[in-house]
Order: sequence, then structure tokens, then C-alpha cells
Amino acid sequence: MTKQYVERERTRISAIIKERSNPLGFICFADLPDWESPKDGDCFGPWRFQQSNLTLQLEGEYAHHHREIDLEDLRSSTKLLDALHHSLEKVWGNPEVIGNLLLALFHLTGCWWGDPKLNLTEAIQKQYGAKK
Repeated sequence: MTKQYVERERTRISAIIKERSNPLGFICFADLPDWESPKDGDCFGPWRFQQSNLTLQLEGEYAHHHREIDLEDLRSSTKLLDALHHSLEKVWGNPEVIGNLLLALFHLTGCWWGDPKLNLTEAIQKQYGAKK
């Protein structure tokens, strides 16, 4: 199974901080690296990002529920909330699964969801391209 995205990034950033910190262990905020964008196959808890079809797929112990979120359907913040609401109603919609879904969406979209003019589909396609 692919290493968890957050774990990989935490390890990478910790190494950079250790390398760049001064003898007292301090580092300037400006010297902190940005998070890298998730890659195809990266996992966020039980959610796996599939770049080839721009989806998040529920896997692991929840795989038998056959849940897939099409990221290109998330055209607005309202659609994103609708997907979350739909997930909360499910038997597998526990805090860990929903929290990891939010984490995945945050890192995949890379934008603020409160903007009423925001088109999440465009943000995701800009980052990862359209479906293949």
C-alpha cells in the first residue's frame, strides 16, 4: 500500500527543518517548505487518490461499501458540502473517515472553499489535468 501522504510529507518537511535550523533549533517561518501536491495513489486514511480518473476511492476495511468521490463533480463549495453530507449519512461515515476525506480535499484542491466564485473542478483540473 502507498505510504500515507501526510506521513510522507511530515517526514520530508521534518528533515528540511532539521537541515535548515540554526544551532539553537530555530527556523524562520519563511524557510519552511511548502507541502508537495498529492500524487497518484497517495492515501489519506482509507481514501486513495486516483489521478487517472480524478477520484477519491474508499479502501481498506471500508472497500466493500464501494464509495468513490468524483473530484470533477465538486464544481462549488455547495457540491463539496453535499458530498460531505452524503458521506456523513453512511454507516462508514465516522469521524476518522470524514476527517481524512476533508484532509484529502484540502490538499488536493489547495484553495479556500469559502469563495462563492470558486470552481473546485477547475482548481483540481489545473493541478492534475482533466480525466484521461
